[in-house]
Amino acid sequence: MSAASASSSRAAELRENIESIRADVRKAVEQRGGSAPEPTLVLVSKLKPPSDIRAAYEAADHRHFGENYVDELEEKAALVRLRLSVTL
Repeated sequence: MSAASASSSRAAELRENIESIRADVRKAVEQRGGSAPEPTLVLVSKLKPPSDIRAAYEAADHRHFGENYVDELEEKAALVRLRLSVTL
């Protein structure tokens, strides 16, 4: 596994997708009404390269990621070296 950066087109694709999901979440929160806090969007990084994690972190300012396997988490964390919130 490599810590190479995502291409600019891949980073743009990830940013656009994340922004679209955030907009959908905001809309759902507005429709729900009330005073409950906005939910935390957790991106699933299972089977995704570290370059996608870095691109989501840098291009979309995202910090919450989900990973299924501890060994993948450890390997990706060592390569990406960013301050992340990870859910197993």
